[in-house]
Amino acid sequence: MKPLVNILLLVTAFLLFSFSPANFIKDYFNKLVIDIGHGGKDPGTVGVNSSFEKDVAFKVATQLGSLMEVHMPQVSRRYTRYGDEFIAIADRPRLANKEGADLYISVHANASSNPAIRGTETYVMGITSIKENIETAIRENRAIYYEKNYQKTYKDFNITDNEDVNHILFANRQKNIRDKSIHMAWLVEQNFQGRTINRHSRGVKNANFLVLWKTTMPSVLVEIGYLSNSEEEQYLNSEEGIYETASALFRAIRDYKEFVEK
Repeated sequence: MKPLVNILLLVTAFLLFSFSPANFIKDYFNKLVIDIGHGGKDPGTVGVNSSFEKDVAFKVATQLGSLMEVHMPQVSRRYTRYGDEFIAIADRPRLANKEGADLYISVHANASSNPAIRGTETYVMGITSIKENIETAIRENRAIYYEKNYQKTYKDFNITDNEDVNHILFANRQKNIRDKSIHMAWLVEQNFQGRTINRHSRGVKNANFLVLWKTTMPSVLVEIGYLSNSEEEQYLNSEEGIYETASALFRAIRDYKEFVEK
């Protein structure tokens, strides 16, 4: 009887998912939440010339917001922070969910023990066995140690799947979200590689980032470059670098909007 029960559960889940308006991924794009990495007492990674990730991310993210305001005023924008303030990681996706965002993009800068490594990479939430990706996620997730009671807040991060109808519905919805997240990540890297001067794309990657955990909309985390690379750090702190990086992100968002609404 168990195989029959499982089949019935799957059919029920499919019908509920197919015909419930609440479970459709929206085919329009009106709201964007820009998560500005780190902030306040959490500087993020520190560059070879002592620039802070939190400051670089803030400059690029707010420049992106300015471009959106001028060229895509129909899309509302919300930052997770508006100054040099500390925001708990869990509060960032929570804000995006509360706002009903159609897209969530988290802006960060990278680091490596190898100063020759440079380039951009865009992540979607997912499991990876690649050491480099894991190290990036661990470094970004380390921000939780600035929070009180972080053990309790993130105790379910490695949650075990439950084989029930609710989980099947959630998994189906998450697949749609993941597909769109991957497309957005691809657009980001295409725009970095194709239209921005001297940017090297390291591709679209998976990793378990807490800042992407529990988002209910397409979400990506963008590492805009390596502050451990002296040349790239200098570029990302220059007016040209800030504008070009933000411009590439803007074009990716514009292309994503066209893709979704087509």
